[in-house]
Amino acid sequence: MDETDRDMLLMEAFGPKSDLTASAISEIIPKLVHPLPALAPKAARSIRKTYGDTHAPEAIAQALRVWFAALVREAGKRIAPACDILAGSGAAQLIQAWPESSLRDELARRCGIFAERRGDGFTDIFQRLYESIFPREVRHAAGEHYTPEWLVEHVLDRAGLTGDVPRRVVDPSCGSGSFLVRAARRLHCGGHSFIDRVCGFDMNPLAVIAARVNLLSCLGEDARSVTAPPHVYCLDAILSSAPWERFDLVVGNPPWVLWDNLSAEYRERTTPLWKDYGLFSLSHSEARLGGGKKDLAMLFTYAAADRLLDDGCTLAFVINPAVVRGGRAGAGFRRFRIGGNGPELRVVRFDDLSALAPFDAAVKAGVLVLEKGRTTSYPVPYGVWSVQCGERLCAERFARPVREADATSSWEVVDSPAPASRDPAADPAYQARTGAFTGGANGVFWIEILAERGSMAEVRNIAEAAKAGIEQRTGIIEAGLIFPLLRWRDVGRWRAHPGQHILMVQDAAARQPMPERLLHSEFPATYDWLDGFRAELLARRSSMIRSMMERGAFYAMFGIGDYTLSPWKVVWRRMVKRFTAAVVGAAPVAGVPKPVIPQETLTFIPCSDPQEAHYLCALLNSPQATDRALEFAVPGGKSFGGSGMIAHLGLPKFDAGDSAHAELAKLSQAAHEQVAAGANERPFERRIEMIVGEMGVF
Repeated sequence: MDETDRDMLLMEAFGPKSDLTASAISEIIPKLVHPLPALAPKAARSIRKTYGDTHAPEAIAQALRVWFAALVREAGKRIAPACDILAGSGAAQLIQAWPESSLRDELARRCGIFAERRGDGFTDIFQRLYESIFPREVRHAAGEHYTPEWLVEHVLDRAGLTGDVPRRVVDPSCGSGSFLVRAARRLHCGGHSFIDRVCGFDMNPLAVIAARVNLLSCLGEDARSVTAPPHVYCLDAILSSAPWERFDLVVGNPPWVLWDNLSAEYRERTTPLWKDYGLFSLSHSEARLGGGKKDLAMLFTYAAADRLLDDGCTLAFVINPAVVRGGRAGAGFRRFRIGGNGPELRVVRFDDLSALAPFDAAVKAGVLVLEKGRTTSYPVPYGVWSVQCGERLCAERFARPVREADATSSWEVVDSPAPASRDPAADPAYQARTGAFTGGANGVFWIEILAERGSMAEVRNIAEAAKAGIEQRTGIIEAGLIFPLLRWRDVGRWRAHPGQHILMVQDAAARQPMPERLLHSEFPATYDWLDGFRAELLARRSSMIRSMMERGAFYAMFGIGDYTLSPWKVVWRRMVKRFTAAVVGAAPVAGVPKPVIPQETLTFIPCSDPQEAHYLCALLNSPQATDRALEFAVPGGKSFGGSGMIAHLGLPKFDAGDSAHAELAKLSQAAHEQVAAGANERPFERRIEMIVGEMGVF
């Protein structure tokens, strides 16, 4: 029986549509001990979609954990009957809710499938089953991105594990053991015993017992005599204080969780480590401006290199390319030194696998290889992978800090290892800005005008724009605080038209919310409107917003300054694969022209003159601008089109007396008119490309 056939049998017997799984959920739920672990809204919706709404999603999710633990334990009995796989795993408590009923006998009967070795015995037999039982949103909320086998093999190749030398290997976030079983196979093929040479950690008890059974399965018939479980332990590799011996190789796919998505308790517990490792290297203002959006994988990498990796040895992790090619959030990580005076970490190479989409199209992935105890020398090898005719191919390029004088600046990717000829970010002519950020309360601040009544307006909040459930209401507020809103969907190449409105109660000059006393006295209707949403606004989780609320008012917004009120803007979408810039001017609200407010997924350059805005728009929409941006930003990633990358483009200051600048402005205006009329803008784009090429800007 091959792996595909066995996968199908496992899904039929134990998958989400299995009759046994449905019976298990119903019988386990009454035995659960409350309170149950909370679920994020997206995770809860995915549970309902997969398993229905007969029970609360939190109860179903916990029942699934019990069910999976019972399944893995029974599989372990078939593979290694003398081994207690639950010992010290943290899963024993889950099993207490497993009912004494006919379910046990039926589960034992169906688990006979595990008695036979699967394939060559070196395969993660639980990964696909786990991914089917627990919906994607549930797994991703915990930072779990299970790794395809080809990527596991690629990481082990980059780590240098050939099996010729009996190296000790650890995966500190091992999941169900994909890296461990493949490392075991290489050691076995090299003629070495693996059971005491591979080690894994994970915070999820289900992952721990699954990894243990997978490793036991690798032993084949020899597993029947094993009494002690393999070296896979339930612990947090970041916070654990347990002393561990050092390993020759540290490999794996660490958890990808943004700082704002960590629990307040976990942020507090790990903050000293972020600081000790030098990962909090930004000023307060830089952190508030988006530099604070750190990924837990950064801390995980440094903790693993510090505590688990022996000097002169190698770490190879699957990691988001934004860590090295993103904004200021990764500056501390790019120091490549453990703490202030600890060992350095040499970047051996980076493989950018974004085009291969190993997880899904929205998740950018790469492989970072580090050597402990040596200094990084730039440029470093940077492989850009693609698929051509069904084959995975690598184009070898080079990466270096985009600012030669700042080794912690984001990387640019170039074709040649030759030194950079200039540093365009040294003295940028323009500073880009990010749009207004409500901290998840778009459903409060985004409004639709139903009727204009002199200085007042009847409005309705756009409740569906909120991340969480917000009640839709209508009310009458002062029109003076209503501005045109430019959303991500409202912007395209050579096109920007505000589609709704936004309530803006910030003091743009002070970059703080209007004082409550002032808002209450001068704009009482607006104050009452916001006060009706006080609970929802105070519940916002964004650290930036919470900080502003603590210092100001409960209706604080972020990203509002004098620049927001500029009469003209060249604006473009973030997180795209090429620039989609457009020029936008004022738009009327209650008959009064007002500056347009872009949302936070848009970036803009404020301008006082439409000619300058059109000049910049032409530059940004040129193919040369996108080609240059792709050298230091990941296409489609969060940093692409962000405010920080504009400084690195080196846009020349507009000169109305320069004929090339003036012609670019006219061409941009013509392209806007063509798009508005539904006509062909390509002739104007070709002329823009020619002029920009002659200017040699990029």
